[in-house]
Amino acid sequence: MDNITKWALIGTAIAIILILLLFPLVSAADLNYRQKSNIDIQIPCVNNGKQCSASANCTITIFYPNSTILVNNELMTNQGNYHNYTLISEQTSILGNHEAIIYCIDVGGLAGYISFTILISPTGNEPTLNNAIIPGILLIAAIILIYFSISLKEGFIKPLLMFVSLFMILISINFITLSIADPFLQSNINTIYQIIFWSIIIIMGYFVIQFMLEMVSHIKLKNQERQQGGVAEQ
Repeated sequence: MDNITKWALIGTAIAIILILLLFPLVSAADLNYRQKSNIDIQIPCVNNGKQCSASANCTITIFYPNSTILVNNELMTNQGNYHNYTLISEQTSILGNHEAIIYCIDVGGLAGYISFTILISPTGNEPTLNNAIIPGILLIAAIILIYFSISLKEGFIKPLLMFVSLFMILISINFITLSIADPFLQSNINTIYQIIFWSIIIIMGYFVIQFMLEMVSHIKLKNQERQQGGVAEQ
């Protein structure tokens, strides 16, 4: 493999890393909640800068990430300082950004609405750049190992380094998918992640087999050298 090809592979890998690291950071939510938990959506009702009266009614509509309806114009509970609507754990099982709209009407015909985004994530925390540091370091280190393993001649060290590199990439992808990017992944993108994950597993299996074969060949070669050395001494 010539140097141009090597650097092309490295450039492609770096581009993939940047996409993976930047992808989770492109979305922001107004409210963040943990997946499969009961949550209370508490929104104050304000008209013309003043708190709504006790007679005000507010309804809420919430959409799944795929734009289908989760909650359809349901009445919220007036708690005085705010209006509340509770989602049970069965309603918070889908990860991602849920768009919500609240419409309120008060005495005298005063009415208005607000729209906001609810993020359902595995941890209940919005992804930040800090979440991407650890997998980013692992991916960069894996690329360096792959580069050196490609430069090596045939031997048991080469498949060993490739295995370790792929294992590091696997950990990084798994971390990004489950802890960072998953809340923003649509089903088709999630499928791509699964394909990449299992493809790496299969390739890792190949390098394990190659490593074992190279080790057997290395041991046989060493034994032959010892036997030839013993014959020469005699």
